[in-house]
Amino acid sequence: MLIEKAIVPLDGSATAEVVLPYAEEFLGSTASELILVFVKDPYDKRSDNMLQSYLEGVTNRVKTNAMQYLKKPGIREFKVTTRILIGDPAEELVKFVEQNQNSQITIASHGHSGRGTRWPLGSVADQVANATDVPMLLIRSEIDRPAIRPKGHFHHILAPLDGSRESEASLPYVIEKALIYNAEVTLLGVLFFTMSGDGSATPEHPKMIEKKADVAKYLSKQVEFLEGKGVSAEYIVRETSSSIADEINQFTRDNIMDIVIMSTQGALGLRRWMMGSVTNRVLREGNTPLLLIRPFRK
Repeated sequence: MLIEKAIVPLDGSATAEVVLPYAEEFLGSTASELILVFVKDPYDKRSDNMLQSYLEGVTNRVKTNAMQYLKKPGIREFKVTTRILIGDPAEELVKFVEQNQNSQITIASHGHSGRGTRWPLGSVADQVANATDVPMLLIRSEIDRPAIRPKGHFHHILAPLDGSRESEASLPYVIEKALIYNAEVTLLGVLFFTMSGDGSATPEHPKMIEKKADVAKYLSKQVEFLEGKGVSAEYIVRETSSSIADEINQFTRDNIMDIVIMSTQGALGLRRWMMGSVTNRVLREGNTPLLLIRPFRK
């Protein structure tokens, strides 16, 4: 497996715990290791015994809930470990992740935690994403737009591609998730065009029609690749003159995607896809779990 462990940062708040249903599904579906991590501020006066008691309570709950997703027969006990770290949350998480390669971080991407540590979750997630090459599953946790979905597996995966090797770095993870959860995959290509008064750059212009056909041909080949790996897949080509990220987010809303898996960077010629632009906007303005893959791990 590409992902052998899931690291789940917690701070004792309901905001951070919004990720637990996803961690439980990962644990039950793969029987891989789950690591619950609490980063304690140096000025936090709570004892380690108190924090360990909290983590043990979460551990018991996670193990119980993971049973509903169990796929591998004969498993009597899930492997869930806990760690208490002391220091700056982002710095400590990055150091911990570097010691646990072949892992995935599952973290809330928005909001602030409750009493005690007061993690700025969005800031921590951003810092960790930019400092490590480990895949990150980011879950929106804003109260007015919760990402909690009905219990069940990830049935529909959306994978935006732009034709670059960088964007294709997400495909091994798309395959792994699809096979684990028996999910259907939709590959999405978004063709950007600039409106012009003379009609030379509109969807109806022969050059744009030709470009759309090229994108469709490329995505068709990727679908064949996925199907060769045993994955059920299709492709969709969309056009936009405004925002690629908006088009991706609208597609997830219109088609009820359960998870978006995409690279942090790539290139489409007319417009680049990279962390800080398209991927960043998909994260901040969408409401679908996002598995973020950094191309070409060190």
